[in-house]
Amino acid sequence: MDFKQSLIQAIGICEKMEIALNRGGCGVPYCRQYCPTIDGLTNALRNLSTEAINIEPECALVLQTELGRLRNPMNNCANPCSFGVVKGILNVLKKKHIDKPNNSKKIFISHSSIDKPIISNFVDRILCLGIGIEANDIFCTSNEEMTMNNGEDIRKHIKDNIHSAGYSLLMISNNYKASEVCQNELGAVWAVNNNVRYFMLPNTTFDKIGWLGSPNKAEEIGNPVYLDEFQHELKEYYNLGDNPSWSRQRELFIASMKG
Repeated sequence: MDFKQSLIQAIGICEKMEIALNRGGCGVPYCRQYCPTIDGLTNALRNLSTEAINIEPECALVLQTELGRLRNPMNNCANPCSFGVVKGILNVLKKKHIDKPNNSKKIFISHSSIDKPIISNFVDRILCLGIGIEANDIFCTSNEEMTMNNGEDIRKHIKDNIHSAGYSLLMISNNYKASEVCQNELGAVWAVNNNVRYFMLPNTTFDKIGWLGSPNKAEEIGNPVYLDEFQHELKEYYNLGDNPSWSRQRELFIASMKG
């Protein structure tokens, strides 16, 4: 069971527990006939905290702490105070990972216009056909001349797209490093810091991207292991299902850079 499945299970049990507690508080007898029991809730929370430790570490630690306080020794039911904390954490996780606003699906891609062919292929093969992102949710900055000529309106448009994006992808290359426009976009992305991912384009080596500050953040765009990790991450974040054509699209993209 993955993080999202564990979260959905824990939310469902928590909601049933809340109904049982409310009914019991109103004098309705035999609550155990319709209550998932404190054991069911603690097991679900234990599974969730394990799955969440690398995704939402702070929330996972709070859940682990409350597991030791959740059972009320007086009646072997839920401690109301601890239950309230758990419910609050689950609501936060639900809002962030399940009830995402539509505009959070936007992806901002910063790259040099000279690298547009490989970026277009990445968008088509990896993001759209491979992962299932809608083309309308992807914003690419590829025309530097347009940016320079249209001044503030274009800069504002780029800034707005950075702020509304769930992810920002920086396509690092020698051309990117030489572009003043790309450097400005890089600074804007760093300022927002919304799930920034770095892809290193072909013929770009680590010694040429030391200006990033942390060059180990960048991975080769044709690395199948990193692409698989990236696909899994976006599926989790955007609540997307499995795409049976992912492996084929990934291999076609990698092959296109060797051809």
